[in-house]
Amino acid sequence: MDSEKDISYEEKILDCLRNNNYGLTVAGIAEKIGSSRNTVYRYLGILEGKELVFKKEIGRYNLYFSKEGRQVNIDVVASFYKGILIALDREFLQTPSQFKTIGKTMSDIVILPFETEDIERIKSIERPLKKGFIEVLAEIRPYISLLHDKIALKDIIVNEEERKLIIHFINSDILEEYEAGINHFYILTGFVEAKIKSRFNLNVHCEVLDYKISKKNEENYVRISLELI
Repeated sequence: MDSEKDISYEEKILDCLRNNNYGLTVAGIAEKIGSSRNTVYRYLGILEGKELVFKKEIGRYNLYFSKEGRQVNIDVVASFYKGILIALDREFLQTPSQFKTIGKTMSDIVILPFETEDIERIKSIERPLKKGFIEVLAEIRPYISLLHDKIALKDIIVNEEERKLIIHFINSDILEEYEAGINHFYILTGFVEAKIKSRFNLNVHCEVLDYKISKKNEENYVRISLELI
């Protein structure tokens, strides 16, 4: 009976990882298969021993992948995306509002998973806003970090009177090399506004407050505000 149970857990974990090209944490797998983190961690060790899964350390997380899954070359994707941002900036678009419109259009198309750790991290910050905002912020986190793994959420400042959040990101690869990288975050503001509107029927205003481009990742930053209107 125990051997059948072991096989069942192993298959559930493998199926979960096969269907996720971007990797999952222990908590993410546990949530998807309806199990405890300790159980998932134990069976991941068994699967690693069988050389069916492997892990990568991304920031403070370990992401697990199936060796049978199709892996995305993130450097190629990031280079392609950066090229699109630069081309749009040079050839077609001149204002932040135009990039913001792109983000609003993308919100109907782009679907990304979010991890339990992201929700817990944001929940630990004092918040006067609806619970749904926490879920949205967690949901867009993979979009923020998809093409630059090192980006970090430094803090969130809550202004209760103005019903506003100021979100401070640091260490972005996209802000490392070129001015057009900020257009990624202009796109993000439109994405966030449209996501919150469609999911919670709430009107918000999201904008880039200020930023710094720097070749040293630890010195670049961007601050984004999110205000209920």
